[in-house]
Amino acid sequence: MDEVDVCLCVMFNHKYEANVPKLREIYKKRFSKLVFLMPFYRGTERDILPYYANSFYFQLCVTQNLKALKAIDAKHYIFIGDDLILNPIVDEWNAISYLRAGVDAVSIPPVTDLHSWPSTWTRALDIARLSENACGVEWRGLLPKYEDMAERVKTIVGSHRVDITHFCDELARLGHKLPEERPLIVDPPYPCLAAYSDIFVIPKAFLDDFAHYAGITGAMKLFAEVAIPTVSLIVSERLNFIPFINYNPNATDVDLSGKGIAYWGNDIDEFSAACELKLVNAFAGPRSDALFIHPIKLSKWT
Repeated sequence: MDEVDVCLCVMFNHKYEANVPKLREIYKKRFSKLVFLMPFYRGTERDILPYYANSFYFQLCVTQNLKALKAIDAKHYIFIGDDLILNPIVDEWNAISYLRAGVDAVSIPPVTDLHSWPSTWTRALDIARLSENACGVEWRGLLPKYEDMAERVKTIVGSHRVDITHFCDELARLGHKLPEERPLIVDPPYPCLAAYSDIFVIPKAFLDDFAHYAGITGAMKLFAEVAIPTVSLIVSERLNFIPFINYNPNATDVDLSGKGIAYWGNDIDEFSAACELKLVNAFAGPRSDALFIHPIKLSKWT
């Protein structure tokens, strides 16, 4: 039998030690290489790797545990959020196939340009304000040239610009002189991508570079859902996309087979209630072939 070449890395962005035994029980028979990345952990469990970061910058869990991850010696490192649950059919032998990953690029959920994200998304303002003075890091000399990165971003999504229309009044009050046209779509200080980032796959060949640039973005205070897809494009120049959809209760005849599902807002409560907060019910009915479901809060589910 071939050697197992996958390590499952479960990321916590808060210190929820009580959920580790539950996650071990879910995954221990399916993934022989399994670790947990937890902020501020000071215990003695060998499979829990500590890191130190604000929850907005959980990309640093890779940076700060690079040596430990490389010691596991896997060909692929699958990173998932602690409240993202993989379908029970997914294991170390078939995960790479299900996630449509490969050794030639980092794999993440589908990305978007920041022009297309809602102008109410506060992280767009963070990016528009990004400066070396504000974050205390001389990052311009540490990242690929602006023009080169802009071309990469355009190749993927068509535009590298950012919509900050929703924040015009706030920026004006702060003394910024803004053009009159609306919507206000600007060239950001650095070209970035955005994506749902509770799951991604890093091939071993890209792990060192990913950890390096993730560390830079953490120091820049670049939000994880911007940092992770942006770093992915920096290190591998092209991307593989994990099948994924945001749940839309108004959509009909949506085929969930083989796709990850994310619930948001009131839909989370409705989904949880329909499942009676029982894991056995999560992948049932139309969700039976879903690739993964997010969020499932194990502090509430049994």
